[in-house]
Amino acid sequence: MKYKHILFICLSGIILFFYGLGARDFWGTTEARVGEIVREMLNRNDWVVPHLNEVPRLTKPPLYFWCVAMLCAIFNNSQVNELIARIPSAVCAVLTLIFTYLIFVRVYNERAGLISSFVLAANILFFWYARQAAIDMMMVMFSTASVLFFLNGASSSGKSKTRYYLCMHVCFGLGMLTKGPVAVLLPLLGIITYLLWSNKVKELKDLCWFRGAAIFMIILLPWVIMVVKRCPGALSIFYNETFNRYTDAFDHNRPFFYYFATFLPYMLPWALALPFMVWRIVKLKYRELSLYKFPVSFFVPGFIFLSLSGSKRSYYLLPLFPFAAGAIGYYVSGIKVSDFKSAKLKKMLADFSGNIKYQLISVLGAILIFITLISYLNSSNKKYSAVDLCGKLKSILPQNSVFMTYKYSRPYLVYYMQRQIHSIESEEELNSTLRDVNGVYVLMQEKDFRKMNISGAQVVLSYPDFTKSKNDMVLITAENK
Repeated sequence: MKYKHILFICLSGIILFFYGLGARDFWGTTEARVGEIVREMLNRNDWVVPHLNEVPRLTKPPLYFWCVAMLCAIFNNSQVNELIARIPSAVCAVLTLIFTYLIFVRVYNERAGLISSFVLAANILFFWYARQAAIDMMMVMFSTASVLFFLNGASSSGKSKTRYYLCMHVCFGLGMLTKGPVAVLLPLLGIITYLLWSNKVKELKDLCWFRGAAIFMIILLPWVIMVVKRCPGALSIFYNETFNRYTDAFDHNRPFFYYFATFLPYMLPWALALPFMVWRIVKLKYRELSLYKFPVSFFVPGFIFLSLSGSKRSYYLLPLFPFAAGAIGYYVSGIKVSDFKSAKLKKMLADFSGNIKYQLISVLGAILIFITLISYLNSSNKKYSAVDLCGKLKSILPQNSVFMTYKYSRPYLVYYMQRQIHSIESEEELNSTLRDVNGVYVLMQEKDFRKMNISGAQVVLSYPDFTKSKNDMVLITAENK
């Protein structure tokens, strides 16, 4: 391991993940949900039960929210904003790059570890979520760290082995407090597969299960107990969000092959190396397969596990990306100049591999490409942001008015309006609200307004092409009220 490699990875990650981090508003539901939960956590001074739109929101554990709230309390006078809400993700992404490097330095060599971390950093999906106010990158970091501690423990003895395995269980507990059981199940599947494949099943007995379980409970149980005391239905919500979501998906229901279709595009451009890697293994009659034992053990079982779930989203695969990057990094690190037939290509590759200046220029060029991508995204901010509409709504709505939405409950409206917003879900309720509630204003999609028979309503504001969904929105109120 070279400390200059770690420093280089750290600096590259900071440039990639922190540049222009706060320039973009919360475009979608996920980020605004985090921002609003933290805002209400600070306003209510309630760090136990997360709230969204003044209603308890227990679908996700609170560790990411706590981290953002602490940053707000320390650095921004207890006010949340886009930059602070994203900082934990960016920090966790940089740490994940370092952990990936350390894992594959130990499994392979320094060159493979360095290339693996670069492959991961320059991956579109990983890059995007490193810059999101979302809990997923923190979970990925803890999951990857748990694998690193397992690997160190498996190659150590005595008290060092115990310490590493106990640290692994700490990561399990913190991952569970970030996103639930998946933070534990995915690395455990990889650990079991790797030990079985390596004929080291006896190592399972040395994983400090009892002391690890105690650490796990110390981390998790205090919050669970406090939440259950205040919200008696909390356990059923936890069950629904974990077991039920997996076995009987109630949202994002997609077919088994969904990840097979989405993984390769999200792994671009590095996915182009996968067919060559597989072909080399097949060509050599699988003699090289054992060389990929570690990354395959932590990728394939997790990939199958996630594919068997009814509920699927692209970013659910993120905890597996460090190991896909490790396999690609090892393959690329083993490519030899002599493997190519073209004399010009051989000379170019020989010059590149032997000249640190060329390598640095290539890395800096890749970073520049991603910085250009960031600048483009940030320049599109107004097009996808809800800030402009929310500003217009604030200027129109009378001080004591009642503001609601019709079938358009969005956290970014709550966050940027900074008020509780009730949602109307039926045409009958909409008509009765307009008729019976004084000073009520309702925001809805224009297409819904045009196809409904709403008596006594007038349009106060029309707003076209709202956010990336390009919805035409209207604000209506009752006539003569």
